Amino acid sequence: MSNKYPLDIENVGNDTYIVMSKGLHGAHEFMKAVREAGYDWPLGNPQHVWIKATPDRTGESRALYNIVDQSVRGAFPATYSWEASGDELYQRELYSGERVNPSHYGSFPDYLRGILVDKVVSDVEISQVGSCVEFKVRDFDMAALRDWCKTFLPQTIGYSIEPKDVVE
Repeated sequence: MSNKYPLDIENVGNDTYIVMSKGLHGAHEFMKAVREAGYDWPLGNPQHVWIKATPDRTGESRALYNIVDQSVRGAFPATYSWEASGDELYQRELYSGERVNPSHYGSFPDYLRGILVDKVVSDVEISQVGSCVEFKVRDFDMAALRDWCKTFLPQTIGYSIEPKDVVE
């Protein structure tokens, strides 16, 4: 996504969980940066909005950020996410083991396969033993899968990644 603003996560919510970055960033890229910045709050799907910053006359913060129409003078594009719950949570299944309900997907391995194939890896075999997930992937997909697991799998789920035997 072309963008003239760098991805820079700011907490703009005062007493509400709200994070934003100037510019229009991809949802997954944005939320990965949010988590890396240490915000583990329950947040909703990121939205692309236009923001107008106004001075905070109370002195509680530097500025107040209001969602406005694109035509408002001084408005800038932003990627914005605020607190949420239930089905409104961003990728809730990916970062909280307690919220995963495999029955919605047939099984947890089926759910993971649906997320991973063609987005992260070209082909994968997945099995689950207790709270450990075993992946078998082609060599060229191993680094991408390892990065994905570190970012999105809850710490309560162990995983192993093995090379997949390919017969061609």
